[in-house]
Amino acid sequence: MEKTGTAIEVAGIVGLIPSEGSSSLLLPIGTGMNMSGTILNAGLDFSEGKNAEGINRLVIMAATAGLGTAIKSISNSAKLEKSSEKILKAHNVIYGEIADKTREVKFKK
Repeated sequence: MEKTGTAIEVAGIVGLIPSEGSSSLLLPIGTGMNMSGTILNAGLDFSEGKNAEGINRLVIMAATAGLGTAIKSISNSAKLEKSSEKILKAHNVIYGEIADKTREVKFKK
């Protein structure tokens, strides 16, 4: 579910310019699937005794969710155009993916 959610998020980001922003509707769907998958995978990690990996997953998810909230707040207070907000949200997805890949490499056996 995590990877499917990420694929949907990436499709939303890649399609922003050609769809004139319409593909941004995919971002919340992908984010929801991604977060659900992350929570399920963290639960599996904990059930298998991989506590550090489970905690790491949840910390990355919380950090990217917090950054997303900050982006929304900054966008509203600075009165950014929707396109600028979407670009910032795309960066948030990319940073989350970089952190997740780093986690995978660290805990790879």
